[in-house]
Parts: sequence; C-alpha cells; structure tokens
Amino acid sequence: MSMPAPTLIPQRDAYVARINRVVDYINAHLADPLDLHALARVAHFSPWHFHRVFQSLTGETLADCVRRHRLEAAARRLLLQPSQPALQVALEMGFASAEVFSRGFRAHFGVSPTQWRRGAWRDWGEQRQGELRKIHQVVHKNRQDGATPPAQDGHMRTTRSASDAAIETGAAMNVEIRTLPAARLAYMRYTGPYGHPDIPATWQRFCAWAAQQGLFNPPRDMFGIAQDDPEITPADKCRYDCCIEVDAAFEPRGEIGVQQFAGGRYACARFQGPVRKFTRRGCGCSAPGCPPAATSRTTSRPSNCMKRTSSPMPPPACSPACSACRYARCNQEDLRCSRDAKAAKAKAWAAPVAAGCRRGGGQPSVPGGCRGRSARPWR
Repeated sequence: MSMPAPTLIPQRDAYVARINRVVDYINAHLADPLDLHALARVAHFSPWHFHRVFQSLTGETLADCVRRHRLEAAARRLLLQPSQPALQVALEMGFASAEVFSRGFRAHFGVSPTQWRRGAWRDWGEQRQGELRKIHQVVHKNRQDGATPPAQDGHMRTTRSASDAAIETGAAMNVEIRTLPAARLAYMRYTGPYGHPDIPATWQRFCAWAAQQGLFNPPRDMFGIAQDDPEITPADKCRYDCCIEVDAAFEPRGEIGVQQFAGGRYACARFQGPVRKFTRRGCGCSAPGCPPAATSRTTSRPSNCMKRTSSPMPPPACSPACSACRYARCNQEDLRCSRDAKAAKAKAWAAPVAAGCRRGGGQPSVPGGCRGRSARPWR
C-alpha cells in the first residue's frame, strides 16, 4: 500500500515559527544568558544562519531584540512595583549591574529609571500613542479612498454599545474575579500596530487553518492575545496572537506555534466594540484586581488583557462581544483596588491588585482572547 505524500511546508512559514519560538523564549528567560549560540539552539539553526534569518524576519539584530525586551520589561516593572529597588529590577531583567542598566535605559527611553518612575513614562507613552494614531489615520484614509478593504469588524463601529458609553463617560464596568484554567494554545502571530486591518485578516487565515485541522469540532475556546504594551513598545514591534486551545497530542507545523496559558485569578469584564477603544482606555473597571479606572491613560494596558470567545466565531481585531480579562496580581503590600475613580487616578501607578491572589508579585503569562498575555508584560 502506498504511503500518502508528506505535506510540504513553505520554508518561510517554518522559519517564522522558529523565530517566534525564539522571541517567546527570550521573554520567558530574560534573567538568563541569552547569547547567539543558546538562542540558535532554540531555533535549531546554526549560529551564523540563525543570525541572518532572525534579522531578515524581525528587522532588528538579535542583540537589539534582547536588549529591547529586557528594557521594556524593566520599564513596566519599575512602574508596577514602585517599592522595588532599581538594582533588583536590573538584575532580574538580566543586566549585569545598575550602571549597565541605567546607561541602556537612558539610551533607549531618553530618561533615567528614576525619572521614568517620577512621571517621564507619560511623555514616552504619549509619543507611542501619537505614532499609533497617525498609523490609524493613514489606514482610515486608505479605506475611504478604497485602497484597503474595510475591517471585518467594521459593523461594530456603526453601533453604540454599553461598553462605548462606559468608556466615554468614565463609568465603571461590571467586573468579577474568575479562576481560569491553564491551557495549551496553538497560535498564529501578527506583528504590527494594534487596531490594524491586518489583525482581522490574520484571524481569517487562522480560522481557515483551524477548520482544515478539524479544531472547531467540538467547539473550543479561542483567544486573541495582545503580547505587548503599545505605550511602551513601538507600533511595528507589537505582537498579537490568534489562538485556539489544543490538546497535548497536537504538533505545530508551518508558521503555527504553541504556547502555554498559565491559569490563575483574573479580573474579567464584558466588552463590546472596536479594539481601539479598549486599548486606549482599558476596561474601565474599578474592581479588586484590575488597574485604576476608566479615564486615566495610565491604565491602558492591552498587553495584560485577553479577549476570549468560543469557536467557530473568533474575535477579529476585537469580537463584537468578548470577555476581557486582566491578571489579578498581588504584591508584597497587598494593595487593593480603589473603588473611587479619583483616588485611583491620584495613585496612578500604585497598581491595584487583588489581595490573596495565589501568585504573589507574579508574572502573568499568556493572556488570551482579549486576554492579552504580554509576552511576560509585567516582568
């Protein structure tokens, strides 16, 4: 009996999956030595070939990529844990000394770690948001001129939902703390500005692949994971993963990768509307475990949110209605979320957290669906 011919995987797709695996490894091992040879082994390339492929696909050298991820993770940690010494943050992010960390931080962000904590992060975040707005304006103009097709979630922009009203008025959304189970996720990655029409296009390709693999029968959870914080990470480097839950027997092929979603306690709220509104204002809640509320720009943390829906109806850039969840973190002070919006604004980055959560000072993992895992966004 003749054997079926093996399916040929385009070389570029296989390379993309290997490079994505390396980037995920970098974010999971920021404190470890991340030299060329070690990461080439993760990608199963020779060091020389790996360096060429990595720069070709990502647009930055391996050393620049590692440095950027370490600095961005450190920038988040400095704000989320204001009582943690900068030296400790530097060492946990893989820097050899406070001097090396401070020099690299100033070269990247233009300010010292101390200035960043004292409020310089606002200017940096405003610059990133300005860049993102310009990109969205160009996309909108091209769409009006007919240069690009409308996004798949375009119908959502013509209706007004309760989520729209809550965001615009600054009202709190209904939030509940849920314990979500761990999951193994197959994913297809998009890299570029959040809110771009290429995200729905990626969902279309991903769903076509999932249907071909028979993953919609029986129905299973799907996730859209925003891996980065657009107020810290440049728009062209932001990562978004289209995910579906798979079992232990699943083996990824081509550009499809696999990641683990770490279960735990999450603050979850119902959100309906275009993703651009969620990323700019956050979920607007004031419940225990969720960052300060509504109108404060400082609370826009899509990298720690996830959208969750059930197949076979995936969230495009944002599903018409999805469960938006944030990791309910707790730190050594066991800070609690203020229910007073004004107090929440005043406390700015004394990030509220759910007391008693089972991973003290933890590091969130993959947030899925609008359950955005920031590839270790809060490290």
